[in-house]
Amino acid sequence: MYAQGRSTRPPSSRRPSASRGPRRRWGELLGGFLEAGYDVLTRLRPGSRWSLLPYGRYEAYDTQDDVPGGAEDPAHDRRLVTAGLAVKPHPNLALKVDRQWRHDEAESGRSQWNAAVGYLF
Repeated sequence: MYAQGRSTRPPSSRRPSASRGPRRRWGELLGGFLEAGYDVLTRLRPGSRWSLLPYGRYEAYDTQDDVPGGAEDPAHDRRLVTAGLAVKPHPNLALKVDRQWRHDEAESGRSQWNAAVGYLF
């Protein structure tokens, strides 16, 4: 998935005002991601009611891709790589753990571990 956007005003000036003047471009953002996963338990144990899904995701986005005056903050140009494992003991319940490696142009990204429980009702 890929997305791109453009703002014509800074966020603090979005309220109606009589003194706004002509519209000008404020900035652009862009980004996207690619994700893949596969239930390996269907191959290892056909007929099992459980699911075991290794997955991976790559994300790249820049929330300040083009800012007037060249005031872009390099910390907003980010790349994330995620590798994880989801276990589904029931079709409506998922237990997930993953490792996320975060990189940005300012070299301030911190990698982290994530854990989650999901329930579909």
